[in-house]
Amino acid sequence: MKKQRKPGFTLIELISALVLTTIVATAFFYALVYGVQQYVQSYQTASLAQKARLALTRMHVELTEIQDIDQAHSGNIDGTHFFYIDHNGQAGSLEISGSTIAMNGQFTLVDDLASFASGETLFTYSDGNGNTWTPADGFDDLYEVTITLRMESLDSNSLAFTHTVNPRNSSNLNAPKLQ
Repeated sequence: MKKQRKPGFTLIELISALVLTTIVATAFFYALVYGVQQYVQSYQTASLAQKARLALTRMHVELTEIQDIDQAHSGNIDGTHFFYIDHNGQAGSLEISGSTIAMNGQFTLVDDLASFASGETLFTYSDGNGNTWTPADGFDDLYEVTITLRMESLDSNSLAFTHTVNPRNSSNLNAPKLQ
């Protein structure tokens, strides 16, 4: 007579099922965590890009229509400060203040700026020949202003956004260059 096996699971079958279930659940958990991290990172990157685009658009409008440089502050025009006379004849400024860019010294145009690497600046200025422009050259020789924003992301990486503005109210014909 053969012994009939009772229905049920052996201890080895139960342990094997638990191990496989744990492996599948762990893989699912890590996939879920990775997906959420990627979503948060892409959302934050899109937010920074939108913030940078808004600031660059505002700076483009301001700098395209400038009438002159502000002579009272011309000695302070450098890679982090630009002082100008706007289209209404009013003095205006764009300058880095900590991790923000202040407009006219009153309100924050953009925040979350990353620190600039050595040699990098917010503003670079060029004359019509591609040489570095200085306020001593005069407003009419200012051909273009290149703005480089560096924004700090959640993962401490720095995202760079660059835009070139050609002031149109100088006597210099300065349409954007085709590249």
